[in-house]
Amino acid sequence: MLEEEIFAPLRMRDTSLGLRKDLETHYCPVKAAWSGGGVLPPETVEGMNHLMPMPGNEIPGGGAVSTMENVFRFAEMLRNGGELDGTRILSPAMIEYASRNQTGDFRMVLMDLVLSSRNWVPTPAYISGSASLSAAKESHRDQSEC
Repeated sequence: MLEEEIFAPLRMRDTSLGLRKDLETHYCPVKAAWSGGGVLPPETVEGMNHLMPMPGNEIPGGGAVSTMENVFRFAEMLRNGGELDGTRILSPAMIEYASRNQTGDFRMVLMDLVLSSRNWVPTPAYISGSASLSAAKESHRDQSEC
């Protein structure tokens, strides 16, 4: 779905969920820049390096492979209200909705360990990630005003 509805229309040719064979030579292994504490220990994060090359492996929460140019194209699409080079991926209404604070002053408790381990300031929850993009695409299909 990501290839068909996002990567291909945005001409993100060097992006995939999972490590495609043609991208293996460009793969840069993950190196944890911290020690101890946090939600995931450094060994677990670096363990992704063993999972990524496995054939057919797709890890939606952290298994995307891309280039800076492709990430830039995606960010430009978001910055341009859901459109890039004449191709609409998300409606302006969906961009506005996904950019809105969804929880008011409630903190995102799932992030408490990460925040405390890195001395980061708590922030409200916003829609983000691949699941939200899927929901956004589905909502876009279902609602003519979005």
